[in-house]
Amino acid sequence: MFTLILLVILALVFSFFATANTQIITINLAGNTISLPLYIAIGATLLIGLSLSWVISLVDSFTSAMKISGKEHDIKDAKTRINELTRKVNDLEIENAKLAERTKRNPDPDSM
Repeated sequence: MFTLILLVILALVFSFFATANTQIITINLAGNTISLPLYIAIGATLLIGLSLSWVISLVDSFTSAMKISGKEHDIKDAKTRINELTRKVNDLEIENAKLAERTKRNPDPDSM
């Protein structure tokens, strides 16, 4: 609803601007001369600028999405590595406990 109200207000402002700026201007593009009202020239440049900014925003969003995807892949690889190392630590702790138990049962006579 807010967007609709904002759009109506902007349309009213542009309508007021168009009625106040009806003088004809001439534009030279690549040797061609075009005559049109000032408000159309300003409106067209506004639309071209908005379109270009939208395209740039899309490219930026795409690159951000690609970076996030890469980071998610890195996080997944890191979690896998953490799980592997955790399993390895658990295996080493079990082996250490077995060795400690074996040492208690058969003490080394040469040690202090």
